[in-house]
Amino acid sequence: MIKEVELIPYPRMMWIAKNENFDNLKEVFEFLSEEDLSLTNEEIVKTWNAIVCEVNKDNRTGYLVFICSNYEDSNLVHEAVHVALNVYEDCSMELNSGMDQEPLAYLIEYVYKKLAELWKYINFMPIGVCLVN
Repeated sequence: MIKEVELIPYPRMMWIAKNENFDNLKEVFEFLSEEDLSLTNEEIVKTWNAIVCEVNKDNRTGYLVFICSNYEDSNLVHEAVHVALNVYEDCSMELNSGMDQEPLAYLIEYVYKKLAELWKYINFMPIGVCLVN
């Protein structure tokens, strides 16, 4: 399942992939990093519980959050921070001492909540339910 989320008010998207094969996602997304493109499903599942890749899809730029089945809740927080920091970098927003931390904190919270909502939705779906994007 791939869930699409707009990161309003930022000009970026987030796609959350759960119960997917990473190798198959290479046909769905344009990966912006050669390093991310070279990863394999087997390598990701063995090494990490989740990863974030910068991607394009349908002329929109954003972040693919790939969640493995052996995830822990703390992984969602970890990946939410990666997404938020990528948004800041891509939108030329600076992180520095003494800055107003509230926009960053709200963005991390928003991303985490979207990740957690999807996880709960998948885990509590009745058997036999088909998801359509």
